[in-house]
Amino acid sequence: MLPADKIFAEIGIQLRERRELISLTVDEVERHTKLRAAFIKALEAGAYDKLPSPVQTRGMLANYAAFLDMDAD
Repeated sequence: MLPADKIFAEIGIQLRERRELISLTVDEVERHTKLRAAFIKALEAGAYDKLPSPVQTRGMLANYAAFLDMDAD
């Protein structure tokens, strides 16, 4: 089993790649999702230490994944 930081990094890569694939900027995602750009960047970088509580982070991750039409699980 992979350590949590490796899993978070992989999720972040998938989010960024999907966002780039559909040609969206971080600012555009921020406008549509109401997630702050700093949090979007932290999610994509797998920098979960720069995000609020685990519950809020899970919600942000689910919202961002759904916005990108990805499986939130």
